Amino acid sequence: MRSVDFCRGEVLNGCLALIGAGTLLLSGCALQDALIKHTLNVTDSASELEQRIDRFKVSTKSTQIRREAQSVNKPWIAGRAVPLARDVTLPKALQRNVDSTLLFGSTKFTLSALAERLSIAIDLPVRISPEALLPSSMFAPRMATVEPIEASTTFNETAFPRGSQPLAKILDLISRRLNVNWRYESEALVFYRTETQVFDVRLLTASASVEMALGRSTSSSAGGFDSSARTVLRSAEHNALDAVKAKIEPFLTRAGAVTAQAGVASSIVVTDVPASLRLVAQFLDKENRILTRRIRLVFEELTVETDDSQTLSVDWSAAVVSNNLTTSLKGPSAEPINENAQSALSVATTGISPVKLMLQALSRQGKVIRHSTVPIMTINRRPVTHAVRTTFSYVDQVRTATASSLDSTTTNSAQASVSVSQKEETVGAFLTILPDAQDDGQILISIAYDNTIAQPLKTISFGESGKGLSIQQVLIDGTGTVQQVSLRSGQPMLISGFERVKEQSESTSFTPEVPAIIGGADRLGKSKVITVIVLTALLEEG
Repeated sequence: MRSVDFCRGEVLNGCLALIGAGTLLLSGCALQDALIKHTLNVTDSASELEQRIDRFKVSTKSTQIRREAQSVNKPWIAGRAVPLARDVTLPKALQRNVDSTLLFGSTKFTLSALAERLSIAIDLPVRISPEALLPSSMFAPRMATVEPIEASTTFNETAFPRGSQPLAKILDLISRRLNVNWRYESEALVFYRTETQVFDVRLLTASASVEMALGRSTSSSAGGFDSSARTVLRSAEHNALDAVKAKIEPFLTRAGAVTAQAGVASSIVVTDVPASLRLVAQFLDKENRILTRRIRLVFEELTVETDDSQTLSVDWSAAVVSNNLTTSLKGPSAEPINENAQSALSVATTGISPVKLMLQALSRQGKVIRHSTVPIMTINRRPVTHAVRTTFSYVDQVRTATASSLDSTTTNSAQASVSVSQKEETVGAFLTILPDAQDDGQILISIAYDNTIAQPLKTISFGESGKGLSIQQVLIDGTGTVQQVSLRSGQPMLISGFERVKEQSESTSFTPEVPAIIGGADRLGKSKVITVIVLTALLEEG
């Protein structure tokens, strides 16, 4: 029975072991499949991102792609609506190109009297807008230095044109003489001077400000460096709609008015004479083209680090030499250093004990290439900031305070309390760009770039072992530039660069006269860091 039970137990244990192994194998296969799938997803995502960045960069540099983008291989209609001719909108009495003669003698009339007589002659109601009765001097250019004539001055007068000519032409001549305009509106003839028109301004209503500076605060409390040659580019916060409004006002007359409500809608309402409205329309059309231009920017930083160091060292080391090697090195001598060198050489060459000769010649040259690419899409005259940063903390200050207390045995005891103060630092790459695309294809760019790298923290200890205090020190390396440059669309340009060369030599020997082969080491190190910044900009019309 015991043998049967033992066999059953062995079989059961074997089955359980097989089940466990199978389960482990299945779970391992599932995990392996998940890892493979995850690796493929990461590879595909990385490949897709690289392809997008490459397409973005090619679109900024390829002339053929930019040329093909200007042509659409499909039928399309573009252009603004053209208003109907004035003759189509006039009443039949004015559409007929029939010569008319108005016989009112040679007497001069004001606009009110002329309107009354015209109404009788053409059998149409004639209306005069209130601003048409104001003096013409009130509609002089706003930037003119001539003072306007008071409203109480007598109105201008004119006579009817002589001879036979079409009625519409007669009305044009009268309007030019009196500096007014006329139109047919609501079945009436209207004399007017000003019109109100709404213009759309294609801009973002959010206020934007930018400040570019290289360096830190000059105050000692901030821990920065004092730089008297600090470069600061600053653009004060302003509302873009108010800026456009200020540019429009010089086009207006003294009686003209412009209204723009910031933060509600990007529309401007202008009331003025038609000639001024046409100038405003031309200006805003140009301004809208400038404001809606898209700019593709590719910022590239290429860093090459080379380290070329050479080391030559000879180490003559002896193990225990017949109870004492140092005894042979202690003989009396007027020049102990030279004697030590000679004793070491004699020991090494006579083979009294196992002597290890280590001749080491190391030559190492390494290159590290860091290529950072920042693709940016923005609109004209709007700042954009790109940042890749890391924030870390370290022990900055350690304070110890001792407090005295009275215990049960009335003996004073001191209790020490330690307070630790930490400080945060932020390092990384910070890029701020403000583009301004011109009509001639130039792109004026204000750029600020600051790249900082934190070295490994160093710990400094104070006091006795076990009772001392430790603080951490941080070392931050950085490069940066603040400048303004002019680029051509689609042309990469090297805008800045940095080169740092560090050479260091070290020689160790018994005496300066003894060569290194006797014993010692020579080391020559040279490191170079070269960083170049390339910026490419491509202008696209909105």
